[in-house]
Amino acid sequence: MKQKISSFEVMKYFFKKMFELKWYFYLTIIWVTIVTLTSLTIPLYFKWIIDIISTSWLDKEIILSEVNRYFIYFVLTTFVAILTWRWLDYTLQMWDNKIDCNISMECFKYIHKHSYDFFINNFAWAINKKVWRLIWAVQWLFEIFSREIIRFLISFIFIVVVLSKQNIYLWLWFFIYILIFIVLSLVLNKFRVPYVERASSYNSGISWAYADTIVNNYNISIFWNFQKETKNMIELLKNWTKLERKSTFVYILVFAILSTISFSGEVLLLYFSIKLWSLWAISVWTFVLILTYQIMLSNQIFALSFMFWRISSHIWNSLEMLDILKTPHEIKDSENAKNLEVSKWKIEFKNVLFNYN
Repeated sequence: MKQKISSFEVMKYFFKKMFELKWYFYLTIIWVTIVTLTSLTIPLYFKWIIDIISTSWLDKEIILSEVNRYFIYFVLTTFVAILTWRWLDYTLQMWDNKIDCNISMECFKYIHKHSYDFFINNFAWAINKKVWRLIWAVQWLFEIFSREIIRFLISFIFIVVVLSKQNIYLWLWFFIYILIFIVLSLVLNKFRVPYVERASSYNSGISWAYADTIVNNYNISIFWNFQKETKNMIELLKNWTKLERKSTFVYILVFAILSTISFSGEVLLLYFSIKLWSLWAISVWTFVLILTYQIMLSNQIFALSFMFWRISSHIWNSLEMLDILKTPHEIKDSENAKNLEVSKWKIEFKNVLFNYN
């Protein structure tokens, strides 16, 4: 089944729905920023505390005063992070629900404006599934954007800024490493897109076959077409299963390649950090901070690579319903059309003939 809607149009539709509720968007940006910055600041407090404790030439009272100060900062930051997480969850849930309602109502209104021929050529169950696939796809894209993409961008900028103050070569290494990983993730995930596209088409074919056989069950029973319909369904399921297996194999291969690259990057960063420490370019606790940020960023990078795979899947799941929303209505009222005023309901049949086959 050839789709008329491009991936770009899907993302355009997604962002359009997001920005229809601007205040929720702004609130989400604020909450995500606070949550991300607080989680990234906590390792810095530990570094500063340990740096102060390891400073032997300072008076113990001064050291204790500074440690207490940073400890209070740590407690307050953690408390703010906990509260902000809860507000973020609430905001995202409300925003998500409103977007779902808007899409549901948009599909409801647009579908019912189609002519009788549209409903004859499209099964009710199949249309309903297309609507929910679009809603679920937008839900997942919304989660990916708000919880993963924004957090990754903020984390990346923060870590680069912090490390640039420790050593100029550290932020340069992080920047190059992340850039290479993202580019490779995008390139490697493109090998899976054709399988996702074809599997989505077969999935739609299976839904269509279910709807067709359920609606025409009486005809299938009378004319004994059950064996034929069963063979068609088996063929569809076989093709869909083959494509899903190939898609899964490509995903596992991509994940293995990216895991190798990530591990290599971590080893090189560890080696580079040890070299800088041996040259007294960084302290031992800066070295620990680098490893902490490396682990945090590596987890987000892997989530990012998995995110590219999910985005491609959700884009293809939403194409069919967006195709319907882009299809012009067969019958349109003229611009000067007036509302019909019906005074009495009546249906009358005259000289009606009916034949079956």
